[in-house]
This record gives sequence, C-alpha cells and structure tokens, in this order.
Amino acid sequence: MMETVLTKPVKHLEKFAQLAWRDKRIAVFSGREGIGKTRGFERVAASNAFPKIAFRSRPTISNSGVLEELRTRLGIERSSGSKYLNNDKLYIEVGRWLANHPALIVIDEADGLHQSCFELVRALHDEYGVPFLLIGNEQLEVKIDREHPRLARRIYRYKESDVSREQTRAVADAMDFRLSDEEFDLLWKYCGGSPGWLEIVVRQADFIAAANGTRRGPEAILGAFAE
Repeated sequence: MMETVLTKPVKHLEKFAQLAWRDKRIAVFSGREGIGKTRGFERVAASNAFPKIAFRSRPTISNSGVLEELRTRLGIERSSGSKYLNNDKLYIEVGRWLANHPALIVIDEADGLHQSCFELVRALHDEYGVPFLLIGNEQLEVKIDREHPRLARRIYRYKESDVSREQTRAVADAMDFRLSDEEFDLLWKYCGGSPGWLEIVVRQADFIAAANGTRRGPEAILGAFAE
C-alpha cells in the first residue's frame, strides 16, 4: 500500500528497531490500526541492517508456537535419532543459540500473543540477552501493563500517533484513488490519519458506485461508512 510514500510511522518503526537492536532491549511499538505498522514491519524484516528473525503472530499462537517459529528459522532439529527436544529443552537450545548468534526477534501483531508468550519473551531476554521488538495495536501496552508488570518495567516504549493529513493525502494519491477535495475531507473526518482505513472505505465506495452504475462520489463514501 505504501511503496511510494514512506509515512512517519514506517520511518519511526525502522529507527525504533535499530534502537532495540543497538541496546539489546525489549521494545514495544504500538499505534492505531491502519497507520502503517505492518508496512514498517515488512521493511524491517527485509532490511539487512542487522540480524533479525521476523514473523507475524497468530491469534492461536502459544509458547510452543513461538518456540517453533524460532526453532524453524534457526535450523534447530526437534529430533535426532532417539533424542527429542521437548519445549523445556527447546527453550534452552533456542536461548543458547541466540546468545551465541545475536538477532533481534521482531513480532508483528503482538497484541494477539497468548498471555504466557509475554513471559517467554521476558525470560529469553533476561536469561540469554535476546532483544525483541513487539509491534501491535493500542491494546498492546495496556495488556503488558495490566498483566505483565515485570515485563512492563523492562521495555522501551513508542506509541505512534496517526499519520498527518498531508501524508494521508499523499498515500491516497500514490494508490491512485484520485479523490476530490470533498471526498478526501469526508475520509479525513471519519478515518483520520489511518491510510489503512481510508483504503478500505474507498474500495468499498468504489464497489457501491459500480453496483449502482455510477461514478464514486461523496454519496458512495458515506454509503461505505454506513455499511
């Protein structure tokens, strides 16, 4: 969505990742849905600036899932002959490997992590010095502060504000939406600085206009909001 326009959240996330790596800390980057966090995650994951392991959380992910993601990416074998690594032994193997081959662990949509996963993050950091960057929505910090006070005391925090009006318009132009001033004013009123939400609404408005055999206009945008 934002190939052409690098918005403020994307740039800030890249800098924050570098800070987490430099200081070997647990860093938490949060912000409203649709402001570009996932785009920033993708750029960090693709960067060669420093070693990293980057993956996206799933709603069902547990400690086992996080360890399995790390095991797979590190190339650690679960079983060799009659030897099998249970989660406890796998935790030790993963920790030792990362202690000897440091890498920043970047997890997108971290607000969806199971409660126990946050304790796993803290333990790997405390015992083996593993740095993390957790990226999520506005509930991520709330969840950590409320349920994981020991982790909350250890983290770097950055809460990203919405994208500016000018950058939101630039993103819309880069996506070739060709919005009139009246259309954009409506979108700004209801979506604010969230290019992701703006994209969803415009595409729905285009669908409504096409279904009615008309061109998209303010009425179609209001119809998209109503739906």
